Formats: sequence, structure tokens, C-alpha cells
Amino acid sequence: MGREIEFGGIRVQIAPVDDSSRGFQALDVRLHHSQTLGNIPRGVPDVPRRVKVLVSVDFDAVSGWMGTGQHSRNCLSDYSAGIFAGRVGVGRLLRVLDRVGISDRVTWFIPGHSMETFPTETKAIVDSGAEIALHGYCHEDCTQLNSQQQEDILDKCITLAESLTGKRPVGFRAPLYRIGHETINLLERKGFLYDTSLSGHDAQLYHLDTGFPLDVVDYSKPASTWMKPSPQPRQIPVVEIPANWYMEDMTPMQFLPNVTNSHGFVTAEAIEKMWKDRFNWLWNWGPDGSGPGDFVFPLVLHPDTSGMAHVAGTIEGMLQWLKGWGPQVEFVTYENTAREFLLEENLPIINMPVLLSVTSSVRGSVLLTLFTLVTALIFSLYRVIKNRHIPGPWPCRISHHYVSLFDLFRQRPQTVAKWHRQYGPFVQIAPGQVSVSDVVAMRELYGTSARNPKSDYFDNFIYHNARAIFAEKEHLGHRQKRGLISSFFQATSVYMPDIQQPLRDRVLTATMCIQDEINVSGDGVVNIFPITNHYAWDNTTSLIFGPRHCSHALQGDENDRDLLARLKNSELWGALKYNLPLIFNLLKLVMAVYTKSTKYFSAENDLDTWAMQRLRQTTSDTKVSQDERSIVQTIQDLRRNGRSLSDNYLESEVIDNLYAGQATVTVALTYAIYHLSRNPYWQSMVQKELDDLPRNSDGLPDWTLLSKTPILEACIRESYRLNPVASGRAERVLAKDSRYGDIFIPQNVS
Repeated sequence: MGREIEFGGIRVQIAPVDDSSRGFQALDVRLHHSQTLGNIPRGVPDVPRRVKVLVSVDFDAVSGWMGTGQHSRNCLSDYSAGIFAGRVGVGRLLRVLDRVGISDRVTWFIPGHSMETFPTETKAIVDSGAEIALHGYCHEDCTQLNSQQQEDILDKCITLAESLTGKRPVGFRAPLYRIGHETINLLERKGFLYDTSLSGHDAQLYHLDTGFPLDVVDYSKPASTWMKPSPQPRQIPVVEIPANWYMEDMTPMQFLPNVTNSHGFVTAEAIEKMWKDRFNWLWNWGPDGSGPGDFVFPLVLHPDTSGMAHVAGTIEGMLQWLKGWGPQVEFVTYENTAREFLLEENLPIINMPVLLSVTSSVRGSVLLTLFTLVTALIFSLYRVIKNRHIPGPWPCRISHHYVSLFDLFRQRPQTVAKWHRQYGPFVQIAPGQVSVSDVVAMRELYGTSARNPKSDYFDNFIYHNARAIFAEKEHLGHRQKRGLISSFFQATSVYMPDIQQPLRDRVLTATMCIQDEINVSGDGVVNIFPITNHYAWDNTTSLIFGPRHCSHALQGDENDRDLLARLKNSELWGALKYNLPLIFNLLKLVMAVYTKSTKYFSAENDLDTWAMQRLRQTTSDTKVSQDERSIVQTIQDLRRNGRSLSDNYLESEVIDNLYAGQATVTVALTYAIYHLSRNPYWQSMVQKELDDLPRNSDGLPDWTLLSKTPILEACIRESYRLNPVASGRAERVLAKDSRYGDIFIPQNVS
């Protein structure tokens, strides 16, 4: 007896083997259980969450048969599957990833043997924009190697990857996930950002630890000798990104004749269903099973397997299915995911807003007439409608004053970060202002290819909000002029003795200042900010004017310190000055009357006067050698060589570098010192790196050896990356219509 059952909007005729009602009931339950797993996310109210899909590809090819897959019965037929992976599978997968639109958001784990054996295919992977990470040399079992062998392999593969990409790889996956204690220690020592070989979680990142001991129970001994808990391993800075046998393609769908756990004849549809079931459950219940929440969804593919014709289509369909979930689901490289994990865990979230080019609005005035009210209402509705598709709090669509309130209370970064968690990677935070936290979009907006010029708002600089002289130039013209002195900041100039020696002297002076503060501090707490400000100010002015006419705040010059202190105080008023000018001017007037002085608001004008005075002194000083390198001297050399550069341009460069240089160096240095002071373990690692370097007569290592300190370099680079005043990273205006994910942003909007 048959029966018709409806599920998922489809009516199906069922004829079970068991003709009893119990058989129908059991089948009905199973069908509806399957329906529930697959469709709940589409039927319940959406809960904001952020899902990172981590697509990785292990380019094992022939190396898989040489290492963990080696067997005495392997033959040319087996190896030919590896040849297929290199010559056919890679190309197919690259085209699949390109059609899905995620080529540059994929991480390829490439054994060194594959890099050298298939150079053309490897170059195609690099050219796709993907991240390149390490996967051994010939897919060897790390647990069967001694420490020296593992280090030799890692060093060889690092060199290979650097030669391909121009950058040091930061990620590692142990071949066949066969990772041991020695491997973990080596990854820590080599300064790797992340590993992805373990299954301590399946949907969340965590910190790698040194690993539980692989104890084995000896039943021949008394039970009391082995009834003991395992000692807790030491957590290390390396991030662990989940790996999981159930989230890879090869084990179930690749036939490996001499591998015991090989299947090869599981259908691609069965694996796709398992992956979707996992995703649906995590979407509904989150990584801890308590309810919706952020999670990561790693997929491990192989060109050997996913490059096969009967699998490639399913893989492409799965990726398109994931992409179809909308802006809350994004494809991210392993490196970017690990860096965001560390950022969210330990470091302050700094908003880098992307600003609209049109920022006119009715500000700070009382609406006294009905006409003004109607006009304001119409204007507000226009603003709401214009970019209504961009998520964000509704007050932000009407007025920029809402986000300015958080500026005044110094809560803007935290507030915008909270909005991102609530609304997703694109948030409208004011009329004419959108904040972006999507990695791919930010790379395009802030990229070096200059697709998008700086917005008008950048002319005001984030903190002091005073229009720089150079801003009168068109963007392209200014960019061309800036290129004239860009070489001055390269290592070839900075390492020159007449530049390096004053900088080294200031390092020692700053260190002495910190030590003096420690000596007089009763509780060991040191206010580092004035010292880093003085250090940055003296270094910046030295690079601009040369050592004869720079500031000497670090050595105690009161005039230089006073000017810098007032400049920093004026930065506190930046948000108020730009967003609420009427209130700012009223406050300025009240302060001037109350204190009988305007010095609290005159720092920017005083700085311009001071800078022009130093500029005149530098250009008229006959004792300044032409070999003495500085920005002013560099421009003078260009003039002597026939370049037509006006005095206005020279003044523009001086003002621009003064503002941007001192702020950038100060914040980056303060962050680096602050975070190192909070983490003694990182201190010890940096100290060990420095101890291994030979010292010069002044007690400092040769600066050309700083490349030998990858951990310190990582700290400095991360601090600089998070710097909210880093030149060129803050605002971009879109030159053409653009679509980021599912968010359309029209021309002249950024």
C-alpha cells in the first residue's frame, strides 16, 4: 500500500517495504527531520551573525604518493593521479574559483615538491591572488622526522614560497594532519601566524598549544601508575584554524589503492549534503550549540579530487550555495581570518571609516521656521532613500551628529565595531560616511593600485582637521609630486650613516628616559606616551629638516615640548571642530575670554609658523652639506637638477610630513610598547631574537639585521596596520560604480 507524503513543498509517492502504519510513521519522521535540517534558516527571523568560509586547496599532486601515501605496491598508474592533479586539476579548480568570484580569497597549501615540479601551475595559483601557505616538501609525515629534518624542510619551503610571492608565508598545514610536538615548537620558533592541522574545535579559531603527551597505557603495570590526568599543555601565540576529516574531499572521494582508509566511490552529492547539514546546524545553533553566533566553515579541497569531472560541478555548486546566503557569509583567506582573530582577542578595534564625497548638511543651527523644517525633512528622507540598501542605525542615515556624540566621549571605534557585529561588514555611520570591515573591499579601496583616490575629507587629516597646503593640488598631480621623494624613505636612504646615527642616538636617549621614569615610579607604571611623542617628533623633524635644524623635545627643549603638547591637545577637539563648528567656535571664544589666551586653540597656526621658520633656516644654512640627507635637501637636489618645484610645493611637503609622520610613528610605537608590556611571553620571544643579533659599539644591533627578527617585525607591522592616522589608509572615494558582496555603492560614494 502506497502513501503520499508532502515535504519541502513537494508531494512524493512512498511505497515502504513494511506495509504497516509504523513503517510510514518512521519514514515520515525521517523525511521531516531532513526537511527541518535543511530549511530552518530560511524560515526563522534572521539573527545577525558573521560566517567566514575558509576555502583551502592542498596541491599534493605527486608529493602525496612520495610521502604519506608511499607504499611498496605504488606504481606509475598511482603516480599518474598526481600528474592529473598538477596538469589538469589545478586549472579546473582555478576556473571554478574564478567563476564563483573568490580566487583571491582562497588559501593554497602547496608542498615544496609541487612548487618545483609544477612551476607553471604554481605561478597561475599565485597570479590568481590567492594566499600561499606551506604543506611540507614531499607530503612527509612530520612525526617520523627529527627536529633538524623538520627545520630544514621548513626553511627550504619558506624560501620557495618567498621566491614565488615576495613575502614570507605565515601558515602551515601538516601533510595528512600528521603534526607532532616538535613541529609545534618549530612553528612557534619560526614565528608562524597560524597552523591548521588539528581538530580541537570544528567551527572556531583558538590558540595552538604545545600538545598533550601521547601517553600509552601499560596494562602490565599497576593501575595506580597510569590512572593520572594529562598535564595541561602551554598555550602559544600561534593561531589554530580547525581542520577536520569530514570537511575535506579526498578521503571519501579519492580511490587510493594502497591506503587503508580510502573509499573513492562515495558520491559527491552525499558529501555535499553532509557539508550543508553541518553548515545549517552551525547557522541555527552556533559553534557552542546555544544559539546563532559567528563561526568559521573550513573546506579542504584537492585538485586530485575536486578537479575530477564528476566532482568539480558539485564543488562549484556548493560554493555558489554558500555565497547565496548573503552578506553575513563571506569567503576569507586563512591569514586574514587569523589576523582578525588576534585583533578581536587582544588589540583595540580601530575604525577606519570610508567617507562619502558629498558631505553637505544642515549643521548645528536651530530650525526656526517651518520652511527650514520642511526642507530638513525632505533632505533627510532623500538621504535615507539614497543609500537605504546599506545597513546601519537609522539616526546615522539622517545626521552625522549621532556618530559625533561617540567621538566626543571617545567611544567611536568601539561603537562602530559593535555596529559591524550587528549589521555586517558594511555600515552607514553618517550621511556621506560608510564604514567597511570587509577584507576584500578594504584591500581594493586602500590598495596601491590607486583605483580610488583619497576623499576630500582626507585633506583635513583625521585629528587636527586643518586643510594642508598640498590639498590645493589635484590628486593626480599631488601623487606625481610625492613620487619625487618616495625613495627617500627606502632602506637605502635610512641606512645611510648621516641619517641612521641620529636615529640610533635617539633610541638610546628614549631608552634612558624610560629607565629614568621606571626608577622614579613607585609602582612600576610608566607614562610612555610623552616619551614616544617626543621621540617621534624629533625623528620626524630630523628627517624633514636634517639634524642641524630639527626639534629636541626628547633632550628637554621646553619650546619644542610646549608646541607638541598643545598640538596633541588640539587633536582632542578635532571631532567637535569638524562636526559641530558652531559649538567649537563658541567654546573657543569662551576659553579665550576665561583664560585671556588663545594658545589652547592656536597650535596648528603656531606649528605652521614654526615649520616655515625651520624651513627658511635649513634652506639658507650654508653649513648644511649637500650629502646631508633630508626631505628638504632631497627637494633642493631635484631643483638643482632642473625640476621645476615651487616654494609652495616645498612648504606642502614639509607640513604634510610633519603632521602625518609624527602621528604615525607615535601611535605605532605606543601600540607596540603597550601590547608588548602586557604580554611577557612575547617580550621574552622578542628579547631572544634581539639577543641573537651581534651588537655595534653603541650596544644596538645593525639595523640591516632587523629582518632576522620576524616576531618583532610582526609586532611593529601590526601596530602600524592598526594605526588610525596612517597616511592614505583612512578614506577613499569611489571613482566608479562598485559592488562589494551584495552591497551596491554608486559612484562618488566610498
